[in-house]
Amino acid sequence: MVSITFQPTTEDRILFVGGGEVAERRIRLFIEEPCNIVVIAPVVTDRIGQWAKEKRIIWWDRAFTSDDEQFIITSSLFFICTDNHKLNDSLHALGKKHHVWTNRSDDPGACRFTIPSSLELGDLHIAISANNVGPRINRLVRQDMMNRYGQLQKAMPRLKIFREEVKLLL
Repeated sequence: MVSITFQPTTEDRILFVGGGEVAERRIRLFIEEPCNIVVIAPVVTDRIGQWAKEKRIIWWDRAFTSDDEQFIITSSLFFICTDNHKLNDSLHALGKKHHVWTNRSDDPGACRFTIPSSLELGDLHIAISANNVGPRINRLVRQDMMNRYGQLQKAMPRLKIFREEVKLLL
């Protein structure tokens, strides 16, 4: 498996079909990025609804229709986050047809890309992936790493300054 980093820009649209907890977790990864987040779902979590009210995302309060295929075509990333397996099959086929990077929450093996669990300790950023074994494994490893390396968050700024001072001396 190849690991890549995606840096969204203002030209990137990230499309989510479904507005539950899985969609919320995925949206949270992009909410501070300079991209256009679009959610198509008749029901969303309170948090997604709040982001829509704040104009941080666009929420179309309805079910996905065949007319929405155009939004798949013009998206940089496409997240399928519904609990309707038949709909997910159709959406996945559309993502494949249009060669759009697609992530399907109910079938990790069908994903064109996956989202690793991540841990940020100041300047230290760690991505954790159990190669689609399950999100619980990622969470357990993340928690273990937080317990082991949480103190680095406090030390990293000082280490950064110390390193620069040593480089100047050498």
